[in-house]
Amino acid sequence: MLHRLFTRPNPPIDDAAWQHLRAHSPLLRTFLGDDATRLRERADAFLRAKGIDDAGGAVVGDRERQLIALLAAIPILGLDIGWYDGWHAVIVYPDEFRRAPGIPRTTPASSTRASAS
Repeated sequence: MLHRLFTRPNPPIDDAAWQHLRAHSPLLRTFLGDDATRLRERADAFLRAKGIDDAGGAVVGDRERQLIALLAAIPILGLDIGWYDGWHAVIVYPDEFRRAPGIPRTTPASSTRASAS
């Protein structure tokens, strides 16, 4: 609740923003018809329900906030915004995220090679 008092509201995705985002994102152009409609609806719900905050000097504009919401909407396209109930905000940093000291780096399975014996 306090989060909402201290963050600025996210702008909805109006028609001009939707067209701009689709024109500049090959991924978003792959969603057509009902899928595109649901994607925009889920993203708007995300924008209404969640904060998208900048930290550490990052500057996140309206278009970036809208794009983040659209990307967050893809995994829940066939679901509802309730799947993100545990989330309060997306925090955007200007640099790569750094692990806390003592936390080991994990490597993706695809980058490890089994030795042939």
